[in-house]
Amino acid sequence: MREVVAARPPENRGPPNRLSAPEFFGDKRMMQRGVPPDLLERLFRAWRSCVAGKPQIKRSAFCLHYEDQLVALAADLRAGTWRPGISQIFVVTTPKPREVIAASLRDRVVHHLLYQHMEAYWERRFLPNSYACRVGKGPLQASKDFRAWVLRRQRGGGAANLWTLKVDIANFFPTIDQHVLFGILLRHVTNEFWLGLCEQIVFHDPTRTGSHQIRSPRGLWKVLPRHKSLFNAPAGKGLPIGNLTSQFFANIYLNELDQYIAREIRKDCRVLFWQRYVDDLLFVSEDRRALVDVAARADGFLRQRLLMELNPTKTVLQPFARGVDHLGWFHKESCVRLRNRVKRDLVQWVEGLARVNDVMPYGLRPWHDGGRLGYLKHGDTGRPRESLIERSGV
Repeated sequence: MREVVAARPPENRGPPNRLSAPEFFGDKRMMQRGVPPDLLERLFRAWRSCVAGKPQIKRSAFCLHYEDQLVALAADLRAGTWRPGISQIFVVTTPKPREVIAASLRDRVVHHLLYQHMEAYWERRFLPNSYACRVGKGPLQASKDFRAWVLRRQRGGGAANLWTLKVDIANFFPTIDQHVLFGILLRHVTNEFWLGLCEQIVFHDPTRTGSHQIRSPRGLWKVLPRHKSLFNAPAGKGLPIGNLTSQFFANIYLNELDQYIAREIRKDCRVLFWQRYVDDLLFVSEDRRALVDVAARADGFLRQRLLMELNPTKTVLQPFARGVDHLGWFHKESCVRLRNRVKRDLVQWVEGLARVNDVMPYGLRPWHDGGRLGYLKHGDTGRPRESLIERSGV
């Protein structure tokens, strides 16, 4: 088991010993070639996507003069002079300690620009078993699809002898190899403008001097395990949690594993069902030994091709009759329940909501049913949901 050591509060460190963007391609003017003629129109679409549903962002200095800002950003992109700016770094503690590195709004517009350009191409190459950072997917849809598959097996009388294997990639985002990731992108991105943006974002180091601002109290860093921080990652490793491109590139990175599973592991190991959400994978088979082989082969592929490994402390192999804890839900043959940690978080949130409702007029009380309590509708949670609504005082 990995020893948990508190991360040191971040200290400024110099740039990594690697090639910069202009040196990598030999000439920074390469970004002038392949620039889309409708770049400014694309930037306006990216900006609208970036601020949609985020009223607090619309009060920022960038948004107050967004037209001038986007015109200036388009000029930088055409000239090949755009570089990522200063990121905000903070620590969140729920549901578990994480280091979040949020790019500036200007950079996030570029992230959305790149994502909107690449999304359709990669959507055709992603497998239906992949549920992260995709329209119409997500953890809830993954849970629904797994439940639907189990019900079909039950109707066919083939759910009695199932085994499940859950695996998790160790320390995923901080161990993504930037050179391996960029090598994958090189095989698919031929336009030099878009390739230059990919290179700038992949190899950008937000932990170096002058590239970030710390927004969390230093005491919060004591609860963050040392290996979870990019400040402690080796040069050339890691993507920042908190950016759209990090999620998207992570999906591209693990698409290599998805293709290997679909091409070789599924048939060889008689896998009946599998799915992946970010770095969490679930496999189902009637053969326990085959699932042991699945874990070994997946770990071997990760070590050899993607330079990472499975977390042995989070590998769970057991009969499906015992149930499987998967993406916030506990799946059993007869029902789907909330996992215990989600229950605890909901109770804490409802108790806080009840305290607010005690001092607020009814008409000003927070809307409660569309998000967290509405999420309960997707499982066998009728009585718990009614109890939580009653406790909220709404």
